[in-house]
This record gives sequence, structure tokens and C-alpha cells, in this order.
Amino acid sequence: DAAAEHDGAFPELAPPRPPPRPAPPPPARHLSGEQRSAGVRERELLMPPGAVEVRVLRDDPDLVGELLVAPSAPAVEFVAYLATHDHRATTARLRDCLGTAKSLTSRSSKTVWSAASDARRALGEVFLPPCSGAQPYELSGEVSCDWGRFQALCALARQSEDPAEARRALIEACSLVEGVPGLASRRFTWLDEEGLLAEMTRAITGAARRLAELELEALEQGGGSRQVARRAIATWRLLAPGAPALVEAEQRLELVRR
Repeated sequence: DAAAEHDGAFPELAPPRPPPRPAPPPPARHLSGEQRSAGVRERELLMPPGAVEVRVLRDDPDLVGELLVAPSAPAVEFVAYLATHDHRATTARLRDCLGTAKSLTSRSSKTVWSAASDARRALGEVFLPPCSGAQPYELSGEVSCDWGRFQALCALARQSEDPAEARRALIEACSLVEGVPGLASRRFTWLDEEGLLAEMTRAITGAARRLAELELEALEQGGGSRQVARRAIATWRLLAPGAPALVEAEQRLELVRR
């Protein structure tokens, strides 16, 4: 019969193949290096990032998250400017601020248009809608900035009546700082020209100092965490190396015995 003439198993009788293994989840690109090393998950954050985040609290600013293509340097600067200026800016304002060169030839609407086009290719129109005429460029609220999250966390720490929550907010804020804002970028001249770098420096050193001193007090009373104190001091040192209060905090940490 047909079964006898068939020299192999019928296809419909062959055992089904096991389903493919699910791919491992992608790394949490929104998290800072310190948060990833500490095993932090986004859902554990007090102030989680948006679908896309521009990170300026580091030597080399970048964009992370749901990107369509890798962003160019002008695109990163374009998005960073919008994200640090209430998510909107006019062409005239952007023309005066973007780019390293300060020659008259560099200050053209074409420079802004090119940066906006690069940014839209990376983010998509959902996050950076097209605009025309005299309309300002507007960035979606789903695009976050580490500087904005840092400020919100510091405000939470100041307003919280729960010392544990305030401490947690300061730890999360300091973990967002991965370097001197824009240090390696020659394009972000507006950070300094507009006083943003000075504002960031004051805020970061203030938060790091408060966290370090709180943690040192706890350590001296038999509690606290040496790791948290050490990281707070390291963040403080990034922007205020050699400050007398910082040197004193470093000495206090050395004297603590656990």
C-alpha cells in the first residue's frame, strides 16, 4: 500500500518542531552606566525616562531609546537644545545657538533645517513633528532629558517629608551624572553662553554634597552605606575638584570604620 511504498514518515505525522526560544530582552539603554551596574530596572525609578532620552549630563551628549537610525552630532545638539528649552524653539533662536563655528556663514536657516532633518530621521515625526513657516520647532513630551529628570528628582528630595524617599531621590539624581556636561562636545557652546552649565554645576554639586553629608552622618552613627557616600563624593568631585568641603568629606569617609 501507499504506506509501505513510502520510505519515510508522512509530513503530517512528523513531530512538530519546538517553538523558537524567545530573544533576550534588549538592554535598558535609557539607564546610566551606574544604574545598569547596580542592576536598576526602569520600573524601579522615581523619575523614569521617556521613549527617547537626550543625555547631556555626560562628557559626550547622546540620544538613546526608540531611535530609527543613529543620530548625527547636529541632530543630538538640536534635540538637546529643544529638550533643555521647554521642548520648543524658533528657527531664529536655533540659528543663533547651534554649531561650533560662530561665523556669519554658519548662522543660516539652512544649518537649522539640516539639523532638524537629521533629528527627524533619527526620532521620526511622532517625536519631532514637521513645522513650516514661522512655526517653532516642537519636541514631543515623550522625549525626556536627563537634566530635566535630575531637576525633578532634586525637587522631590527637597519637598519629601520622608527621609528615605528624599535619600532615594538624591541617589537617583546623582546616578544620572556621568561626566562634565558637554565636555567632549565642541558644539554645545550654548551650554556655557546661556549660563546652563553654571546652573547644572551648582545643582549637581549641591545634590551630591547633600547626599554625601547625609550618608556620612549615617555612617558615623553606625548606619548608611559606604558605597552611596563614595559615589556621591565622586559625583561632587567631577564638578568641584579640590573644594574644601569636598576634601573634608573625603577625609571623613576615610575615617569611617565598618
